[in-house]
Amino acid sequence: MKIILLLFMTILGIAQEKIVNGFVDFNVIKSGVGEKEISYRLGQYDLYTIMDLDENGDWKFLSEIVNEYDDGWILDVERVHVSYHHSDALQFNVGKYHTPIVFWNTAYHHGALLQTTRIRPMVWKFEDEGGLLPVHTMGAIVSGENISDFKIGYNIGLGNGIGSAPTADNDKNKSISVYVFSHAIKNVK
Repeated sequence: MKIILLLFMTILGIAQEKIVNGFVDFNVIKSGVGEKEISYRLGQYDLYTIMDLDENGDWKFLSEIVNEYDDGWILDVERVHVSYHHSDALQFNVGKYHTPIVFWNTAYHHGALLQTTRIRPMVWKFEDEGGLLPVHTMGAIVSGENISDFKIGYNIGLGNGIGSAPTADNDKNKSISVYVFSHAIKNVK
């Protein structure tokens, strides 16, 4: 296992293109009697890195690390995976990823400013905050999009399952997720 990790780190060192992005959110909160007192709070600081692992950009590495305060400052590895893009219709990901169970979970996962609601809906709360569904998964995904004129897409995932720790599987049960969608509406100019 250590040899694989060393080889992987060597590949990262010679990666073709590295893109580092991030965002932070600040909150203004009214509190107290009649909600007249205002306070400010630092939300999440999210740093994510995307790297091409080959000259064509078919192999990529993605990592997302969040620094947030929860009874003390913590670092949380949200995503870390290697992907292979064969074509729009066929892609593979292996690692820790945002579970593709609905559009909301993959599109607005940490984007508080982009969310369609003021706070994260209860059903999509993170697992470590009492969420009902596994919004992160360790495993593998096969996916594709823009198939046919109906622009059909799919994600099929196999993961460790509910209750698994971030670094290990705690039982023999696995999770399977299947998500099918379409972006058939065309832009009208």
